[in-house]
Amino acid sequence: MYKLAVFDIDGTLTVKGNEIPESTLMAIEKMKENGIECLIATGRERENIILFAKDGGRHFKPLEKNYELGPWGNGMFDLLKIGRSKAIGIEEIAGRIGIGKQRIISFGDGLNDLEMTKYAGLGVAMGNAKAELKKVANHITDTASNDGIYKACKKFGLI
Repeated sequence: MYKLAVFDIDGTLTVKGNEIPESTLMAIEKMKENGIECLIATGRERENIILFAKDGGRHFKPLEKNYELGPWGNGMFDLLKIGRSKAIGIEEIAGRIGIGKQRIISFGDGLNDLEMTKYAGLGVAMGNAKAELKKVANHITDTASNDGIYKACKKFGLI
């Protein structure tokens, strides 16, 4: 059983800017009720992120911005501390809360989600994901606007 669900924001959790589909909110709430920690992994500044962690985000450590450019698609880049990635951040957080990688499910759509998708016990690519991400994902779900997160959570028994 998965104990940690990790989400990218743009194109994964949200559609049309910052709108989160109702089905996604329902899935996250149900996962939290089922004892699954729900966190986000993003290149956004701390002030711009939405925290879904049951404990108010105490276990969330945003990736530090520094000197390394990490492409995520469409000519856009994340600035990452050299040697860092979403996967490394997830590994550190999971270690602090005692969750092994086989009990982690991740959801993403961009090139900056490649490492976390490979790292997680179950890496899920959104239907709108980059082709490179779909190649490494364990599962491809529908788009966020077509209830992709909800459908994947249902399929894998998280809700």
